[in-house]
Amino acid sequence: MSEFDTLVGLVSQYSPSGQERGAVEMLVAQMKALGYDDAFVDEAGNAVGVMGKGMKQVVLLGHIDTVAGEIKVEQVGNLLYGRGSVDAKGPLASFVDAVAKVGAKDGWQFVVIGAVEEERDSEGARFVAERYKPDFAIVGEPNQWDRIALGYKGSAWANVTVKRGQAHTASGEETAAEAAVEVWLKIKAYVDLFNEDKQKIFDKLLLTLRGMDSDSNDFEQWARLKVGVRLPVEVSPEDWYEILNETLRVSETLRVLIEPVGFAIPAWGC
Repeated sequence: MSEFDTLVGLVSQYSPSGQERGAVEMLVAQMKALGYDDAFVDEAGNAVGVMGKGMKQVVLLGHIDTVAGEIKVEQVGNLLYGRGSVDAKGPLASFVDAVAKVGAKDGWQFVVIGAVEEERDSEGARFVAERYKPDFAIVGEPNQWDRIALGYKGSAWANVTVKRGQAHTASGEETAAEAAVEVWLKIKAYVDLFNEDKQKIFDKLLLTLRGMDSDSNDFEQWARLKVGVRLPVEVSPEDWYEILNETLRVSETLRVLIEPVGFAIPAWGC
């Protein structure tokens, strides 16, 4: 067995969110072949491997799904190309092989989890969070190879919709689409001011505009922005949504609706 079998085998299994089963079954089979005491697919569809029976527990969790889009799997020198080789099958394969190499230790139990759906709503991780209470937990995500990260930026998504009554094109009045551009610039101005004295990326608000669309009917016109932000520890998701509400109070002519989307996650430092 090659020292890279786990990594290459896992990367060779195309597994975008919702289509992880082949990769999960491959990883379970690999953990069994490496001598794990138990390896199985749990109720959420995660790949789980257990080594040891001790009372102290270490959970090593990585995600087995990827974003969509196949990349040819090939090795060029000491570089491996393929979807997920970095995010995050590389860390997950490292966990699997490391636990196999360490083996069972008196008083300890190692649980390796290849979680599904991380690139969407993290259903796999949410499932295991209620089932394990480890003494130590390590999450595998892209980082420099020679260090462990001690923090994670939070995230929050929102649809920001600007609505106004229909107006004739000859009126010269601001359209909903034009107002949406102004709304975006207000959000960006707030973020730029917040970040002005911050030296580290970890301490900054990282703002993205991930989509926009607009439409109208006989009586109303609207424009919607899909706004995402990565959060520092000092700004909770609740704080961020309040910032949006405070920043985007506009004229009576326009209505601005802020709709949180998906699961907001606070930042973490330790």
